[in-house]
Amino acid sequence: MKLKRLLLLMTFLLLVLLVRSAAAQETDYPPVYVTVQDNAALRAGPGRHWDKLAVLPFGTTYRATGRTVDGDWLQIAYEGVVLDDEAAQPFTVNGVTYGWVAYWLLAWSGDILQLPIDGVKTVATAREAGPTITIGPGLYMYEGGVDPSTQVDYPLDGYVQVEVTGRLGSSDAGAFLLQFKLNNRYYWTGTWALGGAPRGYLELPDAGYLFPYSRLLIELRSEAARANRVLSDIGGRWRALD
Repeated sequence: MKLKRLLLLMTFLLLVLLVRSAAAQETDYPPVYVTVQDNAALRAGPGRHWDKLAVLPFGTTYRATGRTVDGDWLQIAYEGVVLDDEAAQPFTVNGVTYGWVAYWLLAWSGDILQLPIDGVKTVATAREAGPTITIGPGLYMYEGGVDPSTQVDYPLDGYVQVEVTGRLGSSDAGAFLLQFKLNNRYYWTGTWALGGAPRGYLELPDAGYLFPYSRLLIELRSEAARANRVLSDIGGRWRALD
């Protein structure tokens, strides 16, 4: 009887350690909070085909716990009432339901690129891998910001293929920065150090929103493109009249 109780106690302690380990992994980077901009569906997974777990009211704020590679869906920690207890049970841990919301229904504070890819894993799932790059010894890599003070040494001996998880800029500006994940940490490197960018990098979220001047540049480019379309239309009408 004592042995059985001891085994139960050890099992309980192991579960507590696992939960604490998962929580520590979530808070490894500064927390990100999201606010719902419209009544939004909380889905069991990152897509409309997943079950609806709850309806999030407009203006409510939650802690984000993960994202998809392309940033189109964000995972949140939800502690409210669910629509179907049976459907939510596999995605609920210690009273917290981990569900997904489409990014365009949210406004957020913090750096979403630092959120764990795929978020808190509650059920076994598979997904298509994002763009990949090959890195190796001598690579210029940075953690956090990108300047001499944040440069770190390559931690491995040989070459390895890693998934690209974000970007800062695009080929329109020539060389730009790519984010990748290695040993459960996020790093940055320049396309000039890789000899180019991988196919599909434009589908990754752009960290430009973190910087006021980058947001201004994005808006200016958008307005310049719109003005150019209007100018082309006016020119076409004049040529037709002529």
